[in-house]
Amino acid sequence: LLFLDVNNLISKYLSWSFRTSYSMLFIVFALFYFGFILVFALVYYGISVGYPMCINSNGSMIGHGEGVRIFGDCFHLSWTTFSTVGYGLIFPATGSSEFFVPNGCVGVGVLGSFEAFMGVVYADFCATILFGKVLRTQNNAQVFFSDPIVVRFGKKELVEEETKQEYDEELGGLIM
Repeated sequence: LLFLDVNNLISKYLSWSFRTSYSMLFIVFALFYFGFILVFALVYYGISVGYPMCINSNGSMIGHGEGVRIFGDCFHLSWTTFSTVGYGLIFPATGSSEFFVPNGCVGVGVLGSFEAFMGVVYADFCATILFGKVLRTQNNAQVFFSDPIVVRFGKKELVEEETKQEYDEELGGLIM
């Protein structure tokens, strides 16, 4: 991982994203989206198993209550944080919670802030790629040439009519 050339990977990904179809691009966007969420959910899960008081789930420590699904809560926390929706049902515990919260739980809040930042960066990255792809598609103009019609422009078109006639005589009457 230390010898990974990130610039080269991003360059190859960008090149691929402009050559692939829109549907494939959206599938890849979704896979990366859920991959990021899953990684953060696993980190939250590891924290919640060791320090359940650091994550607040519906007003109590995560994992306490009837029918609790700790990983489901961690996944919910992750996707609401990554997408910056933040419903507020599950959140990092603070000192204002109804139960004791150790000082070490501040790291969960920092992790949540980092995840939200990564979510915004990822959304911007996807939007930029999509915008570039659409713009590139619109700029691929198809030009057809025809022998009977010649379109000219330039300095010769801006000169006086007498000069045009002289130029026409030089070309042998090709200008109409």
